Amino acid sequence: MEALLRQRVSDRTAWQRMLRGPLPSQDLPAWRDRLLEEFAPELAALRERFGADSMRVPEETTVARFDYPLPEAPTRLVALDATARPETSGQLLGMKGQYLMLDTGVINPRRHGGHEFELSVTPPTRRQLGLF
Repeated sequence: MEALLRQRVSDRTAWQRMLRGPLPSQDLPAWRDRLLEEFAPELAALRERFGADSMRVPEETTVARFDYPLPEAPTRLVALDATARPETSGQLLGMKGQYLMLDTGVINPRRHGGHEFELSVTPPTRRQLGLF
């Protein structure tokens, strides 16, 4: 089914645009309904091949909303590559989806599957806490 949908729906993420700020809201149930209608013949063929219970579409859906607050929107987004630069440091500014946003750049841990990461945390200074 995934290979079928991939023919017309890109699974690529414009990560820089996503991390820079809020994206327009999408009506996900409407997208699902449109794709089910558009691919109805192909989905019927898959059900015939693999059995009627091989795919189920829930009657009701719940859309979850995730908010990733950042102290400020990043102005410059640089992808950090753990393979090219094994030691990277920086202050964690926030997370959005699978991306860790540091003051030195952005790292996508999923891109580095199989790598081992070590994270160290230091207590915030009084300035970072907003006391001075």
